[in-house]
Amino acid sequence: MGNRKFLIGVAVLALVVCGSGYWIKTSLDKSKTSLEQLAEKQSAEQTLLESKLEEAQARLLAESVGMDFQKLAPLDPKFLIQRLNELEMEKDQPDKNYRAFYCLQGLADAGTNALPVIKDFFISGMDTDLELPYFPDPHTLRQEMTAILCGMRTMESAALLSQLLPVTQTVTELENLCKVLLEISPETFHSHCVKAARNLYRELVPKTEKDVAVKSTTQQLSDGSDILVELREVPVESVQSTIRKLNDISRIHSLLFQTLKDIDFAYTLMEEGAWITKSPVSGKETLNAPLFSSTRSLLGEESIQWYYAAFKHMRENALNTEGTSEQVASDGWFGYAFFKEVVSSYAGINPMATEMYLTVLRGDSIPIPTQQYRYQMVSELERIYDYFASGQNHIPLADERRHGFIAGRLGLLDNIAAEYANDELMQEVIGVARASLERQAYPDAELHGELLDDARENLTTKIEEMRRQEKTERIEQLIQKSLDEMKKEI
Repeated sequence: MGNRKFLIGVAVLALVVCGSGYWIKTSLDKSKTSLEQLAEKQSAEQTLLESKLEEAQARLLAESVGMDFQKLAPLDPKFLIQRLNELEMEKDQPDKNYRAFYCLQGLADAGTNALPVIKDFFISGMDTDLELPYFPDPHTLRQEMTAILCGMRTMESAALLSQLLPVTQTVTELENLCKVLLEISPETFHSHCVKAARNLYRELVPKTEKDVAVKSTTQQLSDGSDILVELREVPVESVQSTIRKLNDISRIHSLLFQTLKDIDFAYTLMEEGAWITKSPVSGKETLNAPLFSSTRSLLGEESIQWYYAAFKHMRENALNTEGTSEQVASDGWFGYAFFKEVVSSYAGINPMATEMYLTVLRGDSIPIPTQQYRYQMVSELERIYDYFASGQNHIPLADERRHGFIAGRLGLLDNIAAEYANDELMQEVIGVARASLERQAYPDAELHGELLDDARENLTTKIEEMRRQEKTERIEQLIQKSLDEMKKEI
């Protein structure tokens, strides 16, 4: 009897469990079906709302540019690209500008959905000039489409932008593309930017050299005439065009060596002798200052070898053409003002910098420096800094490197002291410079700083007096020369 009740209880429990399971399964199926229906309904509503929103955006955009919305369509990328391709047929410039703004803004709003049609646009090669008051100059359709891609900041848009690098039409376009690509993924796009910048450089240089060669030929045809007359024979527009090309080359230097840090190409250009170029005005040889400047921090002390090569080349030309119409275009001592900073920084430390320094100090240059300038050169040896590491600001050197620089300078001062043993004022200058260097080597030592400052001030006064005296003598010589010529004429 007891077993029978137990079995009945088990059977009832089993029926309850089975019933509950069936009920749960049925409820879940109904819930799933209900959720699917709800999702479909929400999707349909979302699509409808997006369509209305798109239409409202298109209407608002059309009204903002003064166009009839009925002649346009919602912001479908394919439609927008089609309308852009038809811009050349638009005769009315205001309508053309309004239509371009509408389509460009629509593509920007479409985001990555517009990438396929934008790619087709670039493949087609279509372009036209625009006059858009809403965008900064310059205005071409291609440039504005590129700006849209740059604004997306996605890997998909960057991949398309990287395909435009080999066909960039201006330096500005290349700079903008590289900036965006490096912001998105420098690891992915650095090599692409380097290749494009190198190619554009190689393309621009021959064109610029050709322009300069024409100017040089023009001057050779008028050999012997006044240089001012020769320069006036060169059209201003031609000179300006060449200067713009040279400026473009300088900007590519900056992109390659300061932004992309392309040290291999920097070495290549230096070894090719690109440190000498031609003046866009006279067609004569001159220093390629922008190349040296842009590679300054990248090459560091290594670049002194090319400063040295340029120094020797310019000095040789100055010596060979002294007093002739073919004298090289330069500033100061055959461009010595350009070399002065690197020479002043490394004289006594680097053998080539030391040789350049002593060449000018000894007067083996054109023109021969005055005594006052020689004293000034020696006095400046007390300044300790690394031209290549400090940039525009003279950052203090680390102790070990500073002591190395000071030791080199003291050795150079000893050599100069022996060479100018009979020049009392030079010995005073050397003494002050040596004391200053020793004070810098041991800043905590008692080296009578006030006495050093007084000695420097007295020395400056003497040198300034010598400068005034030399100037007076030169003026007197010129006056006497003029008087002698007047007497001959009488």
